[in-house]
Amino acid sequence: AANKRNVIFGENFAHDIANIERPAESLLFRWCIRDQWKLLLAYDGKIGRYAFVHQGTDKSPQLYDLLADPHENKNLAASHPEIVKELTGLIQESWDGK
Repeated sequence: AANKRNVIFGENFAHDIANIERPAESLLFRWCIRDQWKLLLAYDGKIGRYAFVHQGTDKSPQLYDLLADPHENKNLAASHPEIVKELTGLIQESWDGK
């Protein structure tokens, strides 16, 4: 049976790992999904030779309502700062707890 959960977390790293002993040096994004909300936080991970693939320069939080916007076209972070704060806290707790 599937595990019951109300939050899903994930991380994205650059293709080339900058330091195998410290993978967070290549961290590009952390994200979580709870209910219809997805929050994506950007980090300054070392990209290496694949910089052409990771061209995003916007480091501000990205919040999407996946039910209304499944393709993540409209960033709602500015209009829902309380959700950004709450989900950011969940991401930090998840990461710090490892």
